[in-house]
Amino acid sequence: MTVQLSFKFSFDRHDGFPPPAVRIWVDTDNNFQPEPNEEVTLTQNGLEWTGTCSLQGASSASVWYLVGYVASLGSKWSLEVRSNTPQDHAVAADTGSVKHLRSAFWGMLSP
Repeated sequence: MTVQLSFKFSFDRHDGFPPPAVRIWVDTDNNFQPEPNEEVTLTQNGLEWTGTCSLQGASSASVWYLVGYVASLGSKWSLEVRSNTPQDHAVAADTGSVKHLRSAFWGMLSP
């Protein structure tokens, strides 16, 4: 079975410097090492980044993802991850505040 994951990451504001940026990886081999072939291609629209990836042979197995970002201190971020299996539904959601100009965090989901 192929599972399609959709990612949406956004900031509530931008104060000029540094320019905001977001990268997301899905750790398909569970080795906690982000690899180029595991990076989700993201499209930026203002302060929102979206992208999708497909997981081959995924069922109820847990999958780790890594989000890295650069943003203005004090801005708020939000993340939503959706799966299309068995029907479209949210599998992860999180929010937080930017405390460092550059940061990253791991998360786990069950598609």
